[in-house]
Amino acid sequence: MSEVNSAKRRILQGVPLEKLIGETVKLQKKGSQYAGCCPFHNEKTPSFYIYTDNYHCFGCGAHGDAISFVREQQGLGFIDALKWLSKKYGISAPELEKNDRNSQAWRKEARLSAIMNESQRFFVKNLFSQKGRACLEYLLSRGFSQEFIKENGFGFAPNHRDVLYRYLSSLGYTSKELELCSLATIYDNGKVYDFFKNRALVPIKDPSGRLIAFGGRALDDSPNKYKNSKYDKAHNLFGLYDARQHIRKRHRAIVCEGYMDALQLWNYGIKESVACQGTALTAAHMRQLKLVTNKVYLLFDGDKAGLNASLKAVDDALNTPEVEFRVAHLPDGMDPDSFLRIEGVDKLEQLISRSRSLLDFALGMKIRSVHSGAIPDLLNRELLPWVSRVEDQLKQSLLINKLADLTGISKNRLGGQLRVLSSGSRTTHHRADSPKLQKNQMVSTLRHTEKDLFGHLFMSSPDEVDIEKTVDFISMQLQISYPWDAAFDAVIE
Repeated sequence: MSEVNSAKRRILQGVPLEKLIGETVKLQKKGSQYAGCCPFHNEKTPSFYIYTDNYHCFGCGAHGDAISFVREQQGLGFIDALKWLSKKYGISAPELEKNDRNSQAWRKEARLSAIMNESQRFFVKNLFSQKGRACLEYLLSRGFSQEFIKENGFGFAPNHRDVLYRYLSSLGYTSKELELCSLATIYDNGKVYDFFKNRALVPIKDPSGRLIAFGGRALDDSPNKYKNSKYDKAHNLFGLYDARQHIRKRHRAIVCEGYMDALQLWNYGIKESVACQGTALTAAHMRQLKLVTNKVYLLFDGDKAGLNASLKAVDDALNTPEVEFRVAHLPDGMDPDSFLRIEGVDKLEQLISRSRSLLDFALGMKIRSVHSGAIPDLLNRELLPWVSRVEDQLKQSLLINKLADLTGISKNRLGGQLRVLSSGSRTTHHRADSPKLQKNQMVSTLRHTEKDLFGHLFMSSPDEVDIEKTVDFISMQLQISYPWDAAFDAVIE
């Protein structure tokens, strides 16, 4: 532990606190200190002050050093925060590695990170040179100002076979290292070609602000309009690092399809936007968003929304109950860029205000994808088996209620069919284990309390029974099997 404390002291001495905080908080000099609006609560008058080795907010009382700031902002543990700071500022901290092998891995990772940063400088320099003039004009035509382009690190990959490779080779980096960074492709004949050619480039960062990839938009008629470096999309939302503070201040996050969508939203002042890069929102994405907000709006293109509102996404959302996920469905044929250009920000806000819950939207998309006569088959084939795999009975009850509302089929009927499907799967499993099982052994019996309930229902009149609660209780908690489920259904009806 003393070694870790030694690394901690060295890191705190080497981190320029005002620069670290200044990456996410707009600071101004006040006397010998820097001040800005607190990133931990909403305020209009700056009460957040940066001192030599700590920060303090006189509004909410937030206080800490560089390590606590990174832990709060990135959602990292203590050791991970130390590692993050040591890598970001090039501070040697071998005590944080468990053995020599890990230390070698750290050096390799640091070298690859240096290649990415050097490439970013190369791309930006090219954009603002004569050879990048057409690319810059294209970006300006998309509505981005030069200030916005510089602020967000846009770059340009020249239309040459190996210009980046030759530049990085001159700095001592190998073709294999470039290939690991998705910056070059090595062919069987040994020739090396740049991965990006004649493309406008956007830097892609991980949640901690580390440059991990580039997104490239073609400037010609290439069939691959967008081309991205290889990186783990399932665990990285584009723009989350830069949007984090805006998400906290607006108490919401807006998730769209691609990085150009998110950047255009930023351009229109909606800076709490991120992008899932064409994939469905994953459990990892949801966990990251949970750290900064409790309300997330999914803003998908009109013709792609169904693809991104899968039952898997609903599963993950149900397992992230701290966050409300809603879907704002753009008109068919429109994306955030075109919608903002034609309709403006106010109309987009109206669209967001009319959003639906992810649960309602995903189930609705599934049900609307088939004609009414095929709904029972869809329920039996996909939706009810999915509900049966949800272990929490209260969540099961919620899903049955939603399906009933969307299909017009009674909760009682759906609950009964769910029991049949669940019983069938159990019976199939039982038959596999016991092939000589007799038919009469498969007929369920009622427990004493269930018999009492059946008797009370049979002798009651409708005004003496809370039908809704009774149906939920029978369907979702008792799990009564054949033939008694049919008898209960008949009594309820």
